[in-house]
Parts: sequence; C-alpha cells; structure tokens
Amino acid sequence: PRSATPTMHSRVLAASVALLFLAAVQAGVTKNFSLNFAGSCGDDGHCSLTGSTAQTMSFVGPDLGIDTFTNTLATLGSTAQLDLYAKDSTPPSFTEHGNLTVAGHNLESSIFFEGSGFTFPASLHETFAAINYVVINGTGVWAGARGIVTGNAVLSKSGSISYDLSATLTL
Repeated sequence: PRSATPTMHSRVLAASVALLFLAAVQAGVTKNFSLNFAGSCGDDGHCSLTGSTAQTMSFVGPDLGIDTFTNTLATLGSTAQLDLYAKDSTPPSFTEHGNLTVAGHNLESSIFFEGSGFTFPASLHETFAAINYVVINGTGVWAGARGIVTGNAVLSKSGSISYDLSATLTL
C-alpha cells in the first residue's frame, strides 16, 4: 500500500479539527486561546516546555482583518507549563498525550489531551511537526473541559523545541 503524504495528513487533521470545533460550539461556553512555548525533548519521548507569550485574536471585519494582541505571561502574572509524551511513532506519523497547566493569581488549571500528528523535514537541522489533540479532561477553571488543541512545532537535532499551541475548549 502507498504511504500517506503530509498533504493527506493535513487534510485529515483539518477535517477533524472542523468537526470537533462544530461539536464544541454546540455543546456550551467556548473559550479560545493561543500560547507560545520553548523547551526541550529527551530521548524518552518526553518534551517539557515553558510558556512565554499568550495571544488573543479578535475579528474586526473584512476591511481590517484580524487584530492580534500578544502579552508575555509574566506581565499577566501567569505561568504555563506544557508536557508532551510521545507514545507510538511510525515516521512520519506519531501519537502522543500531554497536559497544559496554567497558574497565576493563586489559581492553577490544567487540561489533559491526546492526539496524533506527523513530522516533515524543515532543514538539515530542524523538523516541523503538526499535531491535533482531543481534550479529555480538565481541572480548576477548566474542570470537565472538552475541545481541541492544535500544535505546531519546530524541533532541532539538539533536542530544543519551539511550540505554538492553540485551544478551543467547551466548559
């Protein structure tokens, strides 16, 4: 059998994201956010990352487009920790689970998710990864959360990782 191409994987991931988003919007209160992370990955498949910035996007209109407001988490009095654990890998595909914990102002909340993605070469020294997750639970303000998380990563041969995470949660 012919192996799936990254383009085919992209289409499957996009369709999954669209269906999950529609289900999330119909179920209850929906929250969206984006965070940027940096960290490292070990040989054991565990990646530990610390959040650096948070982004809020708002649609303004067809003439103005989308405005994005970016704040460092420190100025918001917050911290974010992302832990990812690779489970199965048959390149270019892989599955993993993870958790995101955000803390600040005497409150800590977490979401737990699992999903799959694929990798493809970016250069001789870097690899891109695109991941689609399903939220399976949450704690704190995210207790009982359901939704989707998407991730885009750049991994270096040395083990460092830059990661952009976007989430749509229904509470």
